[in-house]
Amino acid sequence: MRTFFFFLLLPSIIPSQNLVVNPGFEDWNTPDLYYATMQNDAVKGWYDPGMNSSDFYKASPQGNENNMSVSIGGLMTAHSGSSFAGFLGKYGEDYREYMAGSLVSPLEKGTTYSVKFFLALGPGCYQGVKELGIFFGDSATINKNIHGEFTPQDFKLIPQVKIQDLDYDNYSGQWKEFDLEFTANGGEKNFVIGNFLNDAQSVIENPKTKTAGTLNWTYYYIDDFDVEPKNKKPIDLVLSPVFSTADIQPGKIYTSSVFSFVDGKSEWNESSSAPLLFIAHAMKTNPSLKLEIDWYTDGHDALADTRVHAISDFIAAHGIPATRISTHTQSPGKNEQPGVRFIFSK
Repeated sequence: MRTFFFFLLLPSIIPSQNLVVNPGFEDWNTPDLYYATMQNDAVKGWYDPGMNSSDFYKASPQGNENNMSVSIGGLMTAHSGSSFAGFLGKYGEDYREYMAGSLVSPLEKGTTYSVKFFLALGPGCYQGVKELGIFFGDSATINKNIHGEFTPQDFKLIPQVKIQDLDYDNYSGQWKEFDLEFTANGGEKNFVIGNFLNDAQSVIENPKTKTAGTLNWTYYYIDDFDVEPKNKKPIDLVLSPVFSTADIQPGKIYTSSVFSFVDGKSEWNESSSAPLLFIAHAMKTNPSLKLEIDWYTDGHDALADTRVHAISDFIAAHGIPATRISTHTQSPGKNEQPGVRFIFSK
């Protein structure tokens, strides 16, 4: 196997740094699945922290001419792509559904993050709550305190991000973009969105749109979730060797000597982010490119699999659909060294 090295001086750029794993819900385990509950781990990076399950939807090609999904809150189209998710904000006596997501890397202490997403009240609902929230933390804390049972309970988690004064004028069944902020305590690797107020605290408002339906529960759709640091500093890609967009061609195999992992961990050294950012940029520039990431290791262990998936998740989190990326781990051949290989194809 031949290894190609390229030397190039590049200007500083400010890349997208979305830390959410599978932000648009486009990466799911069963390609022909058009509805699933999050409890069965059908959607990469997303899960249910409580007893009650949020939902995943994908428009069926055999569905209807508007490419809509038949869902609990009524017919809906994804904000982008073909998939989106949904959860109950209030139903019955203190019944809730919460949807938890994962981040590519832990948040840094003192860093302020932009939290963006698209939200919609189900077109079949005639009422909505005035406030939802997002809690950032670790999965253990979230799972311990989120229950979502039918009986009244203590709502122990206090969301750091509040989605307040939800206005439903012409809003039912329509995507609305939210752009909020959160300053991290440090180490947060997960987040959960939902209604953190009990029934006595939850304020109900009726949509004024004429398209409001007849359902007496509040059901929400969510899509394109983005968490990234604000005031990002330019990343200097003056590295050697790195790839050139013009040099990246289908069928060739590329490596970079600046790419390395921390010993015994799936975290790479700081300088290693630049080649991955460049790869994401190159794939955005050429939407027909597909990428195979091969991690050559002396042993097929769990760490090797974790490492190659960490690379894939990082690139996908920077705006490249996971369907364009595949991963493999294998043993190096004769005269080959362990490490990562990037293989591009059409």
